[in-house]
Amino acid sequence: MSDDSSDPDYTPEDVSPKCGSSSRKHQTKRHIENLMEKPKSKRHKIDHLTNNEWGMLVPSEILFKIFKQVVDSYGALPFLIRAKLVCHKWRDVACNPILWKKVDLSYGWIKSGDKTLQEIAEAGHFEKTEQLVMNSWKSTMLSGIKIVVSNCNALNTIHLSHCCKLTSSSVILLVDGCPNIQDIDLSYCKVGAVSSKTLQYALGKWNLKAISLEGNQLNGFRSVLKKIMTCCPELQHLNVSNCDLTTEIQLQIEKLQQSCQHLKNLYIGNSFFWPAHLSKDMQKESAGFLKLQQLSLAGINLPGLIHDEFLTRLVKCSPQLTMLDIRSMHVSVETLCDLDLPHLKYLYMSQSYTPSNLLRKVTCIQDLIKKWFYSLIELDLSYVVFDEKELNSAFDELPESNDEKEAPPLTYINLSQTVIHNRGLRQLLKKYPHLQKLDISSCRNLTRGMKHAYQDRDEIVGLLKTLATSDLICSTHNNIQ
Repeated sequence: MSDDSSDPDYTPEDVSPKCGSSSRKHQTKRHIENLMEKPKSKRHKIDHLTNNEWGMLVPSEILFKIFKQVVDSYGALPFLIRAKLVCHKWRDVACNPILWKKVDLSYGWIKSGDKTLQEIAEAGHFEKTEQLVMNSWKSTMLSGIKIVVSNCNALNTIHLSHCCKLTSSSVILLVDGCPNIQDIDLSYCKVGAVSSKTLQYALGKWNLKAISLEGNQLNGFRSVLKKIMTCCPELQHLNVSNCDLTTEIQLQIEKLQQSCQHLKNLYIGNSFFWPAHLSKDMQKESAGFLKLQQLSLAGINLPGLIHDEFLTRLVKCSPQLTMLDIRSMHVSVETLCDLDLPHLKYLYMSQSYTPSNLLRKVTCIQDLIKKWFYSLIELDLSYVVFDEKELNSAFDELPESNDEKEAPPLTYINLSQTVIHNRGLRQLLKKYPHLQKLDISSCRNLTRGMKHAYQDRDEIVGLLKTLATSDLICSTHNNIQ
């Protein structure tokens, strides 16, 4: 006789299930099924919102922060124009004047005309605009400047480089209508727009912090320079490079240092500047450019040792200088080594010619490399005539670090058209583990096939392996002989 208790479905009568337990089981089953079905329903709802209405559910405050980050990273245009077309909510957020503080109208797809300026002005976007860029506007005339003056009440920066139809009248109107301008770019404009009279009028009205006059024909610039030293005590940026000055300008270096003590960037390359004579005692009294960070003298052609004197006087007491461009200048390496520039990061001395009588020390190039070994990020030595033995031994005594944090930060070096050879190049690559770009084109002492520019770290690592293989082959060949 079998025992029912052995059956897995057996339930004793005294402990039979209570009434309603079966219905609870069905409810639990339905609840589990519902839970399994909910993600499917939620996913369908999210897909529906993604295609139509999800932007409306984002709070305006969050949407504004998103737009602000995009504008800060990529500019107001064309993003805000396109965002306005999405929906009414996006349009309201995109029209917030705070997002239009900096407007760059120099994009190629923007029509450079009065109609564009008028449409932006009528939409109220210029209400809080502080920086306006209109570079390369071919039709910027008096009527366009009138629109800017009438609507940009908070304007403090305007860039008008390559505006070929800009006239003296337009600049004067801008001066009278926008009294708070502190930064102006008039590079590569017509002669009338940058005439001596116009510039002096602007300098007398504005307290400028940045002036860019690059690539212009500047008649009577001597008077303009005096006006700058008189009326711009807060000047931080001055660019008069690549200018036709019609006559040499005696640059009163020490007076400029005294008048513009906040100057950070000075670009006078490829312009006919000449250091004004001043006694050594008077030079010592100058405090120098204490805040100077970038200096470009590229292409300035002066006779003899005047190059060394010019550079030394300009960078006197400039401990914050990070960029020095002396391409095509006749500056001796010894003079460079004597400069007190502890934070120099970018040194460009391509095609600079060093008089042979100043190269008596074999170690002078080594001294240059050692001096800024732990600060330089970019170094351009292309087309410089070095002694072969001196250049190739310049990297031998440099320390080689296995710790990336302690390694020198150099990421770019240009040695094209120099006398570097395989051994010197291999030493260089070992000492600079962070090197990302290298130019060794037209270096005749190098093995054929490797004389070109390298654009990333992988290519440089491959070059180092090629150099090791080449040396091994040469060593084997010598042993066989």
